[in-house]
Amino acid sequence: MAIIPGKINPYEIENVLTKMFSPEWLRDTAAKVGFVQRNRKIDPVTFFWVVVLGFGVGVQRTLASLRRAYETASAETLVPSSFYDRFNKGLIAFLKECLAHGIADLASHTSLTLSDKVKGFEDLMVADGTIVRLHDKLAEQFPGARGKAELKIHTAIGITGNTKSIAIYSGKTADIKTMRIGSWVKDNILLVTRGLFLAMEAWRDDLPAIILLENVPRITSRGKDLLHTVKGLLRSYGYVISEGLHDCGELDGLAQHHRRYFLIARLPEKVTSFVYKPETHRVKAIGEVIGPLPMPDDPVGGSMHRLPRLEWKTWVLLALIPAGGDWRDLETLAGKGWNTNSYRIIPWEEPAGTVTSGNSPSCGAVSVADPLSGLRPEEQKR
Repeated sequence: MAIIPGKINPYEIENVLTKMFSPEWLRDTAAKVGFVQRNRKIDPVTFFWVVVLGFGVGVQRTLASLRRAYETASAETLVPSSFYDRFNKGLIAFLKECLAHGIADLASHTSLTLSDKVKGFEDLMVADGTIVRLHDKLAEQFPGARGKAELKIHTAIGITGNTKSIAIYSGKTADIKTMRIGSWVKDNILLVTRGLFLAMEAWRDDLPAIILLENVPRITSRGKDLLHTVKGLLRSYGYVISEGLHDCGELDGLAQHHRRYFLIARLPEKVTSFVYKPETHRVKAIGEVIGPLPMPDDPVGGSMHRLPRLEWKTWVLLALIPAGGDWRDLETLAGKGWNTNSYRIIPWEEPAGTVTSGNSPSCGAVSVADPLSGLRPEEQKR
């Protein structure tokens, strides 16, 4: 185990980064790839650090905020277009060169020397797919898995930005059918479903005692072939497998139902006893959680605690739906069909459904019938 030093230099990270990306190297590289042609108000060194370090964890930044950050760091006032126009192909080439340079610099350190098993690989390839929602009229050409019409963009990209494969499929196409292995994988490590196999091989001499896999329940049908391969692989390494479904809301007493598929693999040599399921708890009502909170837009709750800025007609639609109802209560009014759970209003005394990244009322059950919202202002202090 590495010894933690008693005193840590607060400038250590800054020193390492500025040594790796020196001002001279950044300016020379920017000129070489055509990102800058002559010295003006846009300094490639300042621009690089503002773009790379201008994002915090969980913080969504805009081009305007990056421009303001650049002006603060450089003490220069810019015309907005002169900054925005820098986000072009030249910047892409510049950042790719910087990434390759950083990887090469890290690989040159003796403490990061690769083992004999993997040092022959030239790049690390990552396969991934992105779902894009389309208009319902395209459902016949691009049938979706969650919506009526979706397309899936599947890519295989190297860590240095070297794109090997790009393909478009309908959103309903299973991931296992989107990968076409060819000569492009030669001398590359490909991270996809074989990641579990690589993990088993990496720790073959000291296998993990327990492996837990979790996913959405529909993987048991849409990913049946994949699960069959995974379970066969784990059994071949001596694991005993148990699988099933659980509700995360019941496991931790949450105010939402969140059903998940789980697979737990136990190595009998290391874990001789059975692994038991945790006890379940009562799922809380949504009102128990949000009831003690300040009203939306109250400064006490912070900048993120605000009422969604919805269109007027959306508020009207929500107002016409009783607590516990959903889009079906609008059918006689709107005369159109809706997706399952669209505009569903969660009653105050019931738990919510699974909380997802969709934050629009039309995306599912995200609206709550708050009985406290009708109080007079002087009665809203809690």
